[in-house]
Amino acid sequence: MPGTTQPITHEGQLAGVVLSAAAADGRLTEYRLVEVNTANDNLELVQGTALYAMQIHESELPGPYDDDDALAYAHAAIELRHELTAQAPGRRGPGA
Repeated sequence: MPGTTQPITHEGQLAGVVLSAAAADGRLTEYRLVEVNTANDNLELVQGTALYAMQIHESELPGPYDDDDALAYAHAAIELRHELTAQAPGRRGPGA
C-alpha cells in the first residue's frame, strides 16, 4: 500500500492535507497533517476531519471519505473532548 493524500476542506476552501507514508512492505509508517490557510478558530475542525480521514484509511470507519461526514465527525469529537476536559479532576467547566 503506497502512501496516500486526503485533501481536507473547510467552508469550501482547502484547509489541509493528510499525508500517509508507507514502508515498502506496505506497513503504515506515519500520518501527517499539513495545515493550509487555517485560522486558529478552525484548527480543531481541521484536526477532527483529518482524524476522520486517518480512521477511514485504517479501515476503522467505512469509506469513502466524505466532507459532510468528516465535518459531523469533527464536531462530535470536539464536543466530546470539551466534555471530557470539563470533567477532568482539577478543571472547572465553562463559566465556573
